[in-house]
Amino acid sequence: MFFNRGVFLDTKGGVHLGNSVALAEDVRIFTHTHSEASHIARTYGRVVVEDYAKIYAGATIMPGVTVGSQAIVAAGSMVNQNVPPNMVVAGTPAGSSANAKPKATKATHWTISGFSENRPGDPA
Repeated sequence: MFFNRGVFLDTKGGVHLGNSVALAEDVRIFTHTHSEASHIARTYGRVVVEDYAKIYAGATIMPGVTVGSQAIVAAGSMVNQNVPPNMVVAGTPAGSSANAKPKATKATHWTISGFSENRPGDPA
């Protein structure tokens, strides 16, 4: 597990961090919220970050969210829905933008949403 500086974990609703999770600078994980009408009545939601997930700088994870194994949350994203395993999400609110799972083929070394890059000298 890797934590960089400025990580904030609101543990009131419960946080589970899996094996080899990485949290970059200024990541914020919230597990409770309240309405504007009443700051006394709070709702809680456990946040789960599964094995090998990476959450990059300045991202915010909202209560009740699960970040799937090997998923990537882009810097500055605000995540208010579950992130499936092996997905890359970005934006505010975050939405799926790519599959983060490597796809082995003859000339492809890493595939993200159908984009592949061949290295010089690789067979076509």
